[in-house]
Amino acid sequence: MLSVLLTAALLPLPQSPENTVFETLSVQNLCAAHNPITPPIWGSMLTYPSLEGDDGRRPDLLEVRNEGNLLQPDSIVDLLHHLHTAAFDDGSLRIESRDADLLVFGDTNTITKVREELRELGLVVTRPLQIEVALWAAGSTPLAHGILGPTEYAQFAEQHRMLWRSRAETTNSRPVALDQQRWTRYLRDVDVEVAQKAKIANPVTDAFSEGGRVVVVPHTLAGGDDLVLYTQFGLAERRGEVAHVATGVPEQPDLEIPTLETVYGACSGHIKNGGALAITMTGAAGSGGNRILTIRATSKVPPATANLQGLGIYPIGALCSQGLTQMLTPPDPYPVIGDRKPVAEEITNESPGYGAMTADALLYLLESALGPDVGENFQMREQGGFLFVFAEATRLARIEAVLRSLQERCLRTVTIHHQGRLAASPGGAESGGILHNLTFPTLIGRYGTLCRQLETNIVRDCYSEIAQDAATTNPEVAGLQFGNWVRVRTSPLDPLVHLDLQAQSAQGEIPAIRRLSPAGALMPPSVASTRAAHNGAIANGRPIDHGDGPIVRNDGALCRSDLVTIVTW
Repeated sequence: MLSVLLTAALLPLPQSPENTVFETLSVQNLCAAHNPITPPIWGSMLTYPSLEGDDGRRPDLLEVRNEGNLLQPDSIVDLLHHLHTAAFDDGSLRIESRDADLLVFGDTNTITKVREELRELGLVVTRPLQIEVALWAAGSTPLAHGILGPTEYAQFAEQHRMLWRSRAETTNSRPVALDQQRWTRYLRDVDVEVAQKAKIANPVTDAFSEGGRVVVVPHTLAGGDDLVLYTQFGLAERRGEVAHVATGVPEQPDLEIPTLETVYGACSGHIKNGGALAITMTGAAGSGGNRILTIRATSKVPPATANLQGLGIYPIGALCSQGLTQMLTPPDPYPVIGDRKPVAEEITNESPGYGAMTADALLYLLESALGPDVGENFQMREQGGFLFVFAEATRLARIEAVLRSLQERCLRTVTIHHQGRLAASPGGAESGGILHNLTFPTLIGRYGTLCRQLETNIVRDCYSEIAQDAATTNPEVAGLQFGNWVRVRTSPLDPLVHLDLQAQSAQGEIPAIRRLSPAGALMPPSVASTRAAHNGAIANGRPIDHGDGPIVRNDGALCRSDLVTIVTW
């Protein structure tokens, strides 16, 4: 504090010192930095990944690992300089930035005006947004809509049982992470050490998760009260008690085998204030649990317009976000034999889809829309998810109109309904129930990915370890997953929509333990899988028939299934 005062005392004062006062104005609310956020786990909740994401298990699909600020103090000084150019030029006003404070030198009336301008700026850029994430039991009638309005959400909440919820408050374009996690350490595997005339078992522990993590990035829109949400999540719930499996080798401890109902995904949508994204993940018990995840955003404060002469402030984070532009490959459903390793899911940095643009591209577009005659004092800059424009009132109105038109065209939402249906009999064509139902919203041009699965561990192989006068067997444990996965990206093709889809359904049963002689155990699995793809134009609400899905066991009999996708908007 002393150093700040000394620095202020050494600064040259403006003219007319007898009328000059000094005041420190805090801009912490405008400049508060947000720390990098750790993304949710992706793929499996049976093992604990590194927090840094080096193993690829925490892909940052929303670009939330980067640090960020609403505004920089120096940028605020530049804005105020533009609003008080004459006072700065004649030396009657001086402003210096010190961390999250502004040191202001000037007459009382000018400082009062600066304080009011900072208040007006804060009303726009720090509008509070309440984010509520809730997990619900799906019930007998799964939700058929990916976007819920405020009234629809209230009706939904009355009709479904909430399992847990979490709330946070944030502002435009500032991500939040909402957690409800429980990690349990367990004995996953047993390694062995064999030396001359001696052997010993070496327990290998890991941890599995119950609950999960949801990351949300909310964006306000120009000229209205709607919001856009980007979200990524990973959730799990334990099914039953943790099983104990004997390795079949004397003096080796039993393995612990948890079974989890796991979901993970990433999606987006355009909602009304008080509305919510709704992600439905239901189906047969053999491939996961029955849950609905809602992500709701509400602001009790109406959108504000800064009453600053010649300055327009517009949120543009929803248009310029680079979130959900990465493409993921599906998990590998195929068996791994011998020493081969399973094929890992890959993440590809794609070129941005329809509607996604950089801030520089948006500024160029807006300048082109205004034409060459923009005036001497015209300036336009982007920071913290906002566009700041100094221009005459007519040009500010033109910029807002262009932004609203872009929002209407580029921030459209479609809802994906991906289903697997069971046949009524082993050879029948009539429907005998739902194998799976994945329903989620996605913005045009952005990737949406969703997976619902049942996962556990199995003893995949049993290796021999032999040394002089000593021998034993060494089990190898691997994860086993059954479930359904879908990835989509859409683009407008009026009056149709172009759909790029890849889907996978893998079905099976947790294998029984097979004892080996003279010692050891195996759990050989059997997995039926089908992959489907679509790359073409689709009509609103018209089913896309992907053909047969995997052969599954239903009430003791093997039954056919089929895969269908419906896109609505």
